Amino acid sequence: MIAFLHRGLPGAALFFCLLLSLPPLFADSEYIMTAPLYGKNYYLPHLPVYSFPGFSPRSGRTGDRYLTLSYTGLDEFVAYDPETPALDYESSVLEASYHYRPGDRLILGADLRVISYYAGFMDNVIETFHSLFGFPNGGRELFPRNDLYINMDNRLGADLTQDKPLIAMGDTDLSLVWTFRETSELSLALAGALKLPTGSLETLSGSGYADTGLQILGEWRFHPRWSLHFQEGVVLPGDWMVRGLTGEPGYAEKPQSQSYLGLRFSPREDWAVIAQFRINTSPVSSDRVRVYSSLGEVTLFTLPQTAFQLGVKKTFGDWILQCHFEEDPFTYEGADILVSVGITKFL
Repeated sequence: MIAFLHRGLPGAALFFCLLLSLPPLFADSEYIMTAPLYGKNYYLPHLPVYSFPGFSPRSGRTGDRYLTLSYTGLDEFVAYDPETPALDYESSVLEASYHYRPGDRLILGADLRVISYYAGFMDNVIETFHSLFGFPNGGRELFPRNDLYINMDNRLGADLTQDKPLIAMGDTDLSLVWTFRETSELSLALAGALKLPTGSLETLSGSGYADTGLQILGEWRFHPRWSLHFQEGVVLPGDWMVRGLTGEPGYAEKPQSQSYLGLRFSPREDWAVIAQFRINTSPVSSDRVRVYSSLGEVTLFTLPQTAFQLGVKKTFGDWILQCHFEEDPFTYEGADILVSVGITKFL
């Protein structure tokens, strides 16, 4: 089991190919249009650990299958003090997600990604954006613009360090969602996930261990145009489990709680506006303390993440476009600014 947790499975690619070979029957775009915004948590201190991307609890039509391709770009900056940076970089993520429904109440999924880190060119734009909306810059104006520097202190596990551009394969996520109750107003489901460690700590693309997760999720349709999504999950990092068995050091020091609350408004059937909060506890801790004007003295990388996401979905026949941005305006334990664009095609 430990060898599996550490090395992953070469069968991940075979699993993905087998899913692609399954025959299509009917396309049900309503399932995606009524789902939350879909996307992994790419905040670097949380990235090595599996994150639930935003599943829908609704049932669908047996035989449906669809492919999603997405691009996510983010700019990040965190400093320990006015002279010592911790995270200063830009990143791009190319992701492919495939889902297949073997039964009305069951859907299987696989997500693959490639992650890159580089110095970028957006620092001046981000500072202007923050100033325009009254968000704090976190001291980024005190450091060189468009730099690449990562030196994340992790008190009980492996640190994250990097000062050169890189491109790496990220982790492979496998998932299933089972709808166990559904009425005209309410859908409830259970989700299970397995993260295969095709990424690594050395390339800032994974932990090098397999993670498992279990989640309960629901959707309440309280108005023909409005619905409320709620989700609660727990993720067991593989390196945390291995540490308990062997004492071998890893990255994550504890399980992670992942909560979600989202509100969807659909003015018409072919498009929707979605606002959601992702609240994740931190899988790591740090010895470094920073003083914020709004939070006071804070130990970095330990507060819960309170990421706010706002986005839209629009259908074009059997194509669906999703665009959203993300910011953590409360605890600052999230991407400084994140923008994502994805396109889904039923097959």
